[in-house]
Amino acid sequence: MKRFVQKYRAELLSFAIMFLLLVAMFSWFGPTYWLQLDDYIHYRELQPGTDVVQLCIDNGLFTSRPLAGLLDLAFWGRIPHYFGTLLLCAMYAGAAVLFRRLFGRLFGTSHAFLVLFCLIPLGFE
Repeated sequence: MKRFVQKYRAELLSFAIMFLLLVAMFSWFGPTYWLQLDDYIHYRELQPGTDVVQLCIDNGLFTSRPLAGLLDLAFWGRIPHYFGTLLLCAMYAGAAVLFRRLFGRLFGTSHAFLVLFCLIPLGFE
């Protein structure tokens, strides 16, 4: 573990900084989750007592993206809202660090890429 931390120290530090900045950005108005495009299926349509099978058939949840629909029902819909935000921030920060590392190998990329990738909301949804 110590060797891993020494080898990827810069990436781990970049991940931690970007994760904290993303959490701060998404927590600016308090610990809440702001619905994105397809989240309205869960939080508006999928109320307690809803026939899930009929909802999936009516809205076509499994026709275009079956794995996403299944994960929405089995995983994302069951976790608390703000924990989902933290998980998304971790995945987003991880993707930024991985892209920066890849692009750095191909044509050189500065740390400004991390800020542009994570903090400009253009590419989030």
